[in-house]
Order: sequence, then C-alpha cells, then structure tokens
Amino acid sequence: EFAQMLRDAVELHAVNFIVIDSLNAYLQAMPGEQYLTLQMHELLSYLNQQGVTTVLVLGQHGLIGEVRTDVDLSYLSDTTVLMRFFEANGRLRRALTVIKSRTATHALTIHELQLSHEGVRIGD
Repeated sequence: EFAQMLRDAVELHAVNFIVIDSLNAYLQAMPGEQYLTLQMHELLSYLNQQGVTTVLVLGQHGLIGEVRTDVDLSYLSDTTVLMRFFEANGRLRRALTVIKSRTATHALTIHELQLSHEGVRIGD
C-alpha cells in the first residue's frame, strides 16, 4: 500500500521531504472522493506530526482560461500554490501564484515561471 510505503520511508530512512505527483492517479485508484479525502487527511496528519514537508501535485482540467480539479483538498494544506499556463504574444507561458497560506501573509500577484537549462526563474 502506498501509505505504508511512505511511512516506511519516514521511519526507516528518515525521509523529511515527500512529493506526491500526482494525486490524479491516486484518485483514480480510490472508490470515491470521500475515501481519498479521509486517507489523505490521515496521511498528511501523520507526515506533519513526523515533521515531514509534503508537496501534493493535483492536475487540472484545461490549459488556458478556467480550470477545474476533480477533488478539492485545499483545506488540508497550509499553503496552496497555483501553477498554470497563459498566452502572451503568441507564446504559451507558465504562471505561478500563492493562493493560500495559513502561516504567513503573501502577495496575491501572479508571476511568470520560466524553466530552462539554466534553471528556474520566477519573474514579476
């Protein structure tokens, strides 16, 4: 089971940073949204108690314009970062914004995200 694999990584290998990419596949394996929400709540609570930083990736339907997800787990997170695409000057670009933060104040601005062979750049 996936949750047990994560517990083993934390307890046996002292893992302190976990990325779950993506929740979409995990959702497909669960019989219903309520089971995913319950299991994720229990898993994230455990990881938090163990001092593990956890990043969850949830894909959205639609690339440009209005987007939607199959499930809302935002209430389980301390911080929610939205990454999406936008069109500018005939090119498809990436945008990044923090839409929720329980632990700190944050700007509600949108920043361009550039990924290249030189690394990651977050612009204004």
